[in-house]
Amino acid sequence: MDIKEATEKAKSLEGLKGLALVDANSGMCIHHETTDNKYNMEVVAASMASVLKQIHRASIQSKFSGRLKDMLLEFEGVYVTSTPLPKKPGVFGLLMLDRESCNLAMTRIVLNEIMKDFTF
Repeated sequence: MDIKEATEKAKSLEGLKGLALVDANSGMCIHHETTDNKYNMEVVAASMASVLKQIHRASIQSKFSGRLKDMLLEFEGVYVTSTPLPKKPGVFGLLMLDRESCNLAMTRIVLNEIMKDFTF
């Protein structure tokens, strides 16, 4: 599954406000789209990259084993989920979802399907 196919599959998620594929080191978007111009996905992506770096540092200091599987942040009106790509270290997928209309269980299922088959 390439970026175009993965994007189309992610767009099927109810409540999707935006998505991005992000280089974790720089925080720059490899690809991004939004359905709501209220949010700047490039700013969200850079911010999430900073958060992931801090979590990585904390996990090393806390001696957690394994890699971060995913992260969910909850804001008023919106969820932001970030998931490192298993086949591409240093790259993560980012979804922004409307809290009122999304189904987090279905989001997780679809996201796992995308990540399993995604290549670029």
